[in-house]
Amino acid sequence: MSSTPPSFLRRAWPALAIGAVAVGIVSQFDSGAASLVGAAKTPSSGTTGTTTTATGSAGSATAGTGSSTSKKAATTASTNCVKSVGPTVPITEFGRNFGDITVTAWVKSGSVCKVSTSYNAYDGRSQMIDQQVVPMMDQQVAQTKNANISTISGATYSSQAYITSLQSAIQKA
Repeated sequence: MSSTPPSFLRRAWPALAIGAVAVGIVSQFDSGAASLVGAAKTPSSGTTGTTTTATGSAGSATAGTGSSTSKKAATTASTNCVKSVGPTVPITEFGRNFGDITVTAWVKSGSVCKVSTSYNAYDGRSQMIDQQVVPMMDQQVAQTKNANISTISGATYSSQAYITSLQSAIQKA
């Protein structure tokens, strides 16, 4: 019986195999997984844009999707409300860009009369998150009529980008 220890390769191959399988699984569920292994994630020409609109007086929110990256809502604002467009704010986490959000607010005496949101998602998961979060944020603004709204759990970066654009739009008005 030999007392020599097993070779390095014999000890390391199970860890390498498990690591390769894990990277494969993650890449199947997250199209941005390439950024974890050093590849740069850039927006493709097929990004998806969406616009939502919420009206303060009705307290309702509607959402629609499209393939345009700069779609704007074509509705009229309430009487004497000033239209103000916030900056396009990127949705980023540790340098990875998930998309961007632009909030347009109609403001009267510091109070938001109406809000319209345009966003672009750079991958399917971000699109799914933004489709759920943006109408919720629009509804919060319709209820509070200001930028004092809460972030949505699970969509912190999208919520923060939304609030940043909204605050800037209100300040511009």
